[in-house]
Amino acid sequence: MGPAGPQGPAGADGQPGQQGPTGATGATGATGATGAVGPIGPQGPAGPEGPAGISGLEVVTTTLSSVTTMAFQAELRAKSPCPPAKRVISGGYNLVGVWPRVLTVLTSFPETGAGVVTDGWVVEFRNNSSTVLPVLNVTVYATCVNK
Repeated sequence: MGPAGPQGPAGADGQPGQQGPTGATGATGATGATGAVGPIGPQGPAGPEGPAGISGLEVVTTTLSSVTTMAFQAELRAKSPCPPAKRVISGGYNLVGVWPRVLTVLTSFPETGAGVVTDGWVVEFRNNSSTVLPVLNVTVYATCVNK
């Protein structure tokens, strides 16, 4: 065999081949900067009228005395009643002096609802000390509003 001859001219392009398979998904790019705050929107329509609020707020203060001395385990029930046409929404009590402070408060609650003639705040106390207590004064408060 003899030496190779010079390269011949390029041939014509062949037919395109079939499309290859889809490549793998690339990595997620960096998050872009936060955009500027948009303008304030227009004011919405007025909402419906709300329910009526409370009226005729009144705090009723009632100071009661035990009618006799209070022996061990004796109980005292004190109530501050609301005026007619009013209902109780809260209440409390106050004990003044040395002796009333040894009383244990059993309950402090609103007396209201069906079967109650006069709304009010009730506090019930018990002498849990071994001392016979003298006549005591307790003050009960009822916060009342119009029904």
